[in-house]
Amino acid sequence: MAEKRASVLQADLVVVGGGGAGLVAAATALENKVKNIIVLEKRAVLGGNSIFPHGILATETSLLKRSGYDTKRDDIFQAMMQYTQWKADPRLIRALVDQTPNNIVWMEKNGIHFTKIGSLYANQIPITAHCVEEPEGVGAVVIKKLVRKLQDHSIRIMTKTSAKRILTDKKVKVSGLLATGNNGDFKINTSCIIMATGGFAGNPKLIRKFDPSYNEKELVHGGIPNTGDATTMCAEIGAAVEGMVMEMDGQEFPWAKGISVAARRASNIWVNRNGDRFVSESVRSVNEVANAIYRQPGRISYSLFDERIKKRICNDEPAPIEMVFLGGKSINSLIEKELKEQVPKGRVKISNSWDEIAMWMGASATTLKSTVKQYNTYCNNKHDEIFVKDAAFMMPLRTPPYYAVKCCIRLLTTHGGPRVNERMEVLDIKENPITGLYAAGTEIGGAEWGTYYIFAAGHSFGFTVSSGRIAGDEASRYIRHIK
Repeated sequence: MAEKRASVLQADLVVVGGGGAGLVAAATALENKVKNIIVLEKRAVLGGNSIFPHGILATETSLLKRSGYDTKRDDIFQAMMQYTQWKADPRLIRALVDQTPNNIVWMEKNGIHFTKIGSLYANQIPITAHCVEEPEGVGAVVIKKLVRKLQDHSIRIMTKTSAKRILTDKKVKVSGLLATGNNGDFKINTSCIIMATGGFAGNPKLIRKFDPSYNEKELVHGGIPNTGDATTMCAEIGAAVEGMVMEMDGQEFPWAKGISVAARRASNIWVNRNGDRFVSESVRSVNEVANAIYRQPGRISYSLFDERIKKRICNDEPAPIEMVFLGGKSINSLIEKELKEQVPKGRVKISNSWDEIAMWMGASATTLKSTVKQYNTYCNNKHDEIFVKDAAFMMPLRTPPYYAVKCCIRLLTTHGGPRVNERMEVLDIKENPITGLYAAGTEIGGAEWGTYYIFAAGHSFGFTVSSGRIAGDEASRYIRHIK
């Protein structure tokens, strides 16, 4: 039943967004004895994209030390700054990384039990991801615990309720919020707001402000299609907006799990729809692979392999994150059936002839055969003269039947939005804090730049929790100050 409410509500703190960052911020404020908290969530369920992570980044924890790892906060900070070429905000990154050990202690106090350190990706260095035993993963466990905590303390959580506009006084201090729900529009009088609305992967118009070439029809969409409410509403009252990183996975085949894992194998050849290779298949980051595919015609690619390579793939040990994705099943138990099912759907071609495969792709047979011939020569010489692919993964394609899998890019979420400082205060275009306004989660500017840094595994959720904790603490201090 829809909640009946007055047209004007009162709150010490309003948290906009019931995903990971918002729930963490609300729980932190609750622990800091903030009395009257309202959480708004536009969807019917809580959690957002934070229900998906299987690991969370943290440094210098007791679990790391017991597991024999020495992952230092300084190392993660330096690696992230170097990866972004120092375009990310260094004070913000420092604050988010420094918070990570405390995040684990805090979550354990809230009933989340970390039992192992996970290597989410093959050959991952450094080791950062803290995992739980529950099969649904750490994100879903954290959300469940925090929702129960807030409900047990009678924190008002309004689902199916959207924020519409931030209200300010003449000095641009937060004075309230306009929102709408099942019973229409209403106002909340408040001096403090935390915006945690989770990116804007579901807002093509907003994405095109940062990337005019973006075409939502060329990508497959995963995750929750958030619409960037924090970015839009903060900008309306004069906030600066910084950067956009699309967190994308390349060589995706979202229609079958076994094929999806097989198509990403570095032993394959990856070509565009013209039949040309365009990247080293041994690139470790699926996000960097997505960048390469993003430059190709139609933003699609094809993964090619032969029968010999297919057998090798079936015998390979899946990476930890792949094992989760496969649900404990082997590639070998899935792939034959999946390949046969996908052929009539036009997503897979199996043939003894490269000419037939080229025709199916719409590519020149001459070009495709030249690509395969050249690549096979590189394999014989154990040196990729164009893209310097790791020779350990180079296997010639000579054993029919040959397989071609049509792959795409999957957009998970976006990073970037209102510019914040290391206290999660939203800044105006002159870099002054907007009094009473904070932001947290993936929709903050300055925490990513260019390409999502996959090698700090679990840092998206780690930074979500860090920013939520910091925003909750800072908002609590502000509320105590003005009381």
